[in-house]
Amino acid sequence: MQASIIGLGWLGLPLARNIQDAGGDVIGTTRTPEKRQRLEQEGFKALLFDVFDDAIAEQLPAAFFENRQLIINIAPGRRNIEAKRYIDAISSLISHAFTHGASHLTFVSTTSVFGEQHGVLNESSPVMPVSNSAIAHSQLEQYLLNVFTDKSCVIRLAGLIGPQADIQASDIRHPVTSLVKREEITGGNAVVNLVHQFDAIQCIFSIMKHKHVGKIFHACATDHPTRKDYYTWAAQQMGLSSPKFINDGDTASKIIDASESFKSLGVTLRYPSPYDMLSDKR
Repeated sequence: MQASIIGLGWLGLPLARNIQDAGGDVIGTTRTPEKRQRLEQEGFKALLFDVFDDAIAEQLPAAFFENRQLIINIAPGRRNIEAKRYIDAISSLISHAFTHGASHLTFVSTTSVFGEQHGVLNESSPVMPVSNSAIAHSQLEQYLLNVFTDKSCVIRLAGLIGPQADIQASDIRHPVTSLVKREEITGGNAVVNLVHQFDAIQCIFSIMKHKHVGKIFHACATDHPTRKDYYTWAAQQMGLSSPKFINDGDTASKIIDASESFKSLGVTLRYPSPYDMLSDKR
């Protein structure tokens, strides 16, 4: 497998390790010379790349794309997001990739494209994005699957949990670390939609292995405890103060159903419950 990963970060780097361990050839990108040096010390070929720089060809040579599978895994960020700028930048990257011979493209998206809908939402449910980030991802999904249907697919990830990409780091990425800093948190009776890094990578690797095209996949744990129950427990496990949920009486929930995706991809979750994600830190 020959793969090029845009964004060797929290998810992209362990994915690269997975591909490399399976005997694949991986090239990736990063934004800083310091990170590039660390990646090369680990044995990866890394190129400096800024998606908002118009000179894509000068940053990424044709060999980065030719006959290689491309994974686009760079989020626009959560604050001060310029949706149009992000959409234009990623669209240009996608077009450039296929012009220069990319064999397949996997776009890492987010389940936030469903917005504030309630009920069970699967791969064929309509999207209703609210945030600028969700709007950008939704539009890029449409562009990719409408224009490059036979060469690409999308995977939407739920909230992410897992170890830091830096093998020397001891911290774990978990939503509760930011949640405990807030006051009077609403939606305690709503359920969580989370996925562990390991299982997200399992899904992406299967997509690449089988070169699925023209499809949208989901990655989310099958168990959905309430936010109040789960995050209170998680805070205790991590030695944090308990999050301050208020009793707003709201029981409406969004439940991400990924069962069809797991069936199609042949994936068995290592972490089907969010409770597993902290008790086992492999």
